[in-house]
Amino acid sequence: MERGTSVRQSGGADEATRYGRGQQTRPLVSARREVRHRNKERRQQLQKQQPLHSSHWSTHSIDSHITPSQRNLPADYRGQMCPSGEALKHPAADLLSQYATSGCPVETGPQWTLEQLEAAVARGPHSSALVPEAMKQHAEELEIKIQKGQARVVLWEELKKKLPPQLKISPFAMIPHKSKPFRGILDLSFILKMLDYDLLSVNDSTVRTAPPESLDQLGHELARIICAVAKADEDDKILFAKWDVKDGFWRLVCGEGAEYNFAYVMPQPEGEPIRIVIPTSLQMGWVESPGYFCAASETARDVADTYVRTPVGSLDSHKFLHLTQTSAYPNVGDSPPDRLSFLKYYLGVFVDDFISLAIPRNQADLDHLASAILHGIHDVFPPNDMDDNEDPISLKKLLKGEGAWDIVKEILGWVFDGDAKTIALAPDKVEDRLRLVDDCLTAAKRGKAIPMATFQKVVGKLRDTAIGIPAGLGLMAPLNAALSTERDYVRFGTTTPLFYCLSDWKFLIKASVAEPTKCRELVATGDPGYVGMVDSSKHGVGGVVFGHRQCCHPQVFRFKWPKEIQDAFDAKRISISDLEMAGLLILWLVMEGCLGPDNLKHEHVCLLSDNDPSVHWLERMSSKKSLVASRLLRILAIRMRYCRASPLTPLHIPGIHNRIADIPSRSYGYKKEWHYESACSNARVAATSKTRRKYWKYWKLYAKSFRACPYLDKRRTSYKSKINLVGGFAARVRSGYYGHQKQVAVGTVRSALSAVGKTIAMETEYNPLLIKGSDKYLLPFQDALTAWGKEDGPTNKKLPVEVDVPAYLARMAYEEDDSSLNKRVGDLTLVAFYYLLRIGEYTVTSSGKKQTTQFRMMDVAFYVMDANGNLRQLPRDAHNKWILNKAVGATLRLSTQKNGWKNVCIHQHSTGDDLVCPVKALARIYCDIRSHTSDKYCLLSSYWDKNNIKRDVTKQHITNGLKFAATALNYPVSRGIDIDKIDTHSLRAGGANALSLAGYSETQIQKMGRWRGETFKEYISDQLANLSEGMSKAMSKTFKFVCISGGILNDVTKKTINTQYN
Repeated sequence: MERGTSVRQSGGADEATRYGRGQQTRPLVSARREVRHRNKERRQQLQKQQPLHSSHWSTHSIDSHITPSQRNLPADYRGQMCPSGEALKHPAADLLSQYATSGCPVETGPQWTLEQLEAAVARGPHSSALVPEAMKQHAEELEIKIQKGQARVVLWEELKKKLPPQLKISPFAMIPHKSKPFRGILDLSFILKMLDYDLLSVNDSTVRTAPPESLDQLGHELARIICAVAKADEDDKILFAKWDVKDGFWRLVCGEGAEYNFAYVMPQPEGEPIRIVIPTSLQMGWVESPGYFCAASETARDVADTYVRTPVGSLDSHKFLHLTQTSAYPNVGDSPPDRLSFLKYYLGVFVDDFISLAIPRNQADLDHLASAILHGIHDVFPPNDMDDNEDPISLKKLLKGEGAWDIVKEILGWVFDGDAKTIALAPDKVEDRLRLVDDCLTAAKRGKAIPMATFQKVVGKLRDTAIGIPAGLGLMAPLNAALSTERDYVRFGTTTPLFYCLSDWKFLIKASVAEPTKCRELVATGDPGYVGMVDSSKHGVGGVVFGHRQCCHPQVFRFKWPKEIQDAFDAKRISISDLEMAGLLILWLVMEGCLGPDNLKHEHVCLLSDNDPSVHWLERMSSKKSLVASRLLRILAIRMRYCRASPLTPLHIPGIHNRIADIPSRSYGYKKEWHYESACSNARVAATSKTRRKYWKYWKLYAKSFRACPYLDKRRTSYKSKINLVGGFAARVRSGYYGHQKQVAVGTVRSALSAVGKTIAMETEYNPLLIKGSDKYLLPFQDALTAWGKEDGPTNKKLPVEVDVPAYLARMAYEEDDSSLNKRVGDLTLVAFYYLLRIGEYTVTSSGKKQTTQFRMMDVAFYVMDANGNLRQLPRDAHNKWILNKAVGATLRLSTQKNGWKNVCIHQHSTGDDLVCPVKALARIYCDIRSHTSDKYCLLSSYWDKNNIKRDVTKQHITNGLKFAATALNYPVSRGIDIDKIDTHSLRAGGANALSLAGYSETQIQKMGRWRGETFKEYISDQLANLSEGMSKAMSKTFKFVCISGGILNDVTKKTINTQYN
């Protein structure tokens, strides 16, 4: 276990317990802050390792057949926490067993002196604990804790005769609580003021001993629940339930003798002898209590999840199960589940609250999930079989219906609706927030100051409220700025940003009551629907809006800054980052105007900028230093709330990739290259291919050598001169003058002439090499190209292979347990053969530049045969055994292919063979990739090497594999096909030939291979013996044909020439 470290002074134990009153930061506070930063960084690193589109929902799968076993607890365990049953198999079992038998370690620094203890006793309880009603309630609760062995009471006069080594006394308070009048809490952060120094509190001197990993999930449970609800399908009905562990921290005991660290003076009437209460359990106010308790509760959650992954109905019924069954059951139904549908659930815990969400198929699913959670809690917190009222699972709250499944449920202070997928602040919290805000606004109107402690409470409540209210974070900047001051009071007028901020909060809270917030307004789900790019300069702002997942015609905009803004920038009253933030706001307003609020409702929008500070501000929806940015964020937040949009995804983009936004933003009085003429020229150069640029350069040099105009201007170049000049250039290209000094094919000459003609056309609007009004070259050029084409030899076509080649690769890879690369090559060649794939559709290129969109995980769909013989698509999260063993068909969807077709689907059925089958091969690829990542955009060419590093199959891998297999199968001898004539085209050609020889029509082959024209006929090789089989015998037959034209075809010319006309 990694222990935290405490910062001790070098002057001895006494100095470690005190600090000077002039210091601004308490010792150990900075160290604790460093610990928090380290934990945050570690949590963020873990989050980065998660898949980009990971789901918070779990799909029920059967991983075990365990049942809750007899709980045999050790005789020496103390307290009310002890792992048993399935919890003993958990990695944290030994640690929890140590806490149960030896107690939780408590290290709170040096021993206090008698002088310090007497000062603490003289300080006594907090004034809130001395109220008669509070003292009465405390006495009753203390009596119960004494009976349970959780506390004892000692007279101070007796205790100080022999001071325990770890004795420390802190003030005890009784604060209002929602479920009872008061709740007792020990103020372990209290700083005791001595005569000439301040004594460090118990929390300040505590050494970190609790496992830090147990707190990784703390504070994020509500956000995860919101995200889970947001990502559920609109048609799903989500049911919620919550179970509370009674007494919480009191169930874990301290180590022997360590309980004296949490002593306090008992609240009692004046005149009574001073009594010291010594709790034996962990205290709510101690900084380490959450770490110890969460180690137990998180373990219970893991055990419950283990029980969930058992067959539905296999768990023993729990004694509290009937209290989870409510009137919500009719919304679920009681029909048996479809074999292709699965229970989806979410299971979480927030300290002592166990929370579950479910999308059930029937009532049995809910009973199974509830039983698993209840048994999981009891495996860590032993049940009380004698008295259900003393069970660790709070019976009181179960009787109130908190543990019953329902579509509408209050969780962690928020009311969730599983049908509407909304979240709303609990009614009592709404009243509390509005009262606090109204008090502040009233004080501002009357010119009264607000105590800083009261103001801190208001800000804390609003920060908590911002979690579930859109635009809330964007309104926090003025509040945070007021908190940063070191004054004892906060005073503000009715025209200040702080007043407007609180007024906005009042409106938002009331609006959230009138119309609960959709969870999709709080979470950006899926890929962005729309994307915007923006850039700002001193002179103006510009950018572009385009669609990503949704359709949207690209919209370019620009806006010139008014003179006062440019002057403020020159005077350094505003920064370039402020202008960039203003640009992001304008970008959003442009999106509103172009798309409309209805299209932005619940939509995920991504904004790109090359300015780091503005992107950071937009991520946090807050700015600590820039007042201008804070005000802009407030406007943006309100506009987003008006559109009911999801949170923005701001991303930083390097400036070199933001040229499309730079051009309009710098188009006002900026550098020459940003103006239209230069920008147009640059765009042409960027769009011109490498070949065109190369031959245009050669052409200009060639024309210059003859003092001719490279643009072949009609006024300066005659027709004959043009023919001679261009013809000479073509002949020079043909000779290989611009290459390797070897004669090139006629196709290269055509490319050179096309480069010259198109470049001239882009400048002068006409191509001087073509016949006017036609796309054909001038006749002299046509004759030359035709003649050169006849001189060129025949094209060396690649020949097809049969299915035995990919089958050989697959068998070699799987039967010999070969590398992951060879297995992927074997499966991909099978898929390519049967689906007639182009090489660019299933491999990556080194340059990454191609029109075809390669197949991804999201492009694959598997089908099974139902009882009626109909094909039914499997869910994308179906279990591997269904995909590998049950799938009888598979479909590939191609987003964009070489010939321009989009969203084309290809389907193949299973061959029945376990290895040589397109469906099985695709299933093996799909399941293997899914075992490494859940990214739906992952390419099918991906594989993971022995070091678990992700790599991709390339064209060269496929070519090497085909040549290897063809050599092993002796293709040159058995098939008459040279190895040199086999490459990646051989698979597509082989598949087309296989279909042709099997009797499929040309139309069927054309559709399967997705050919637009008749070029596919070139793939059906005329060199195969099968195509001419039987032709010679058929031609040898004598048919004894008779000419039926008779004398009609006799020559009568001589007769008609001499015949006179009548």
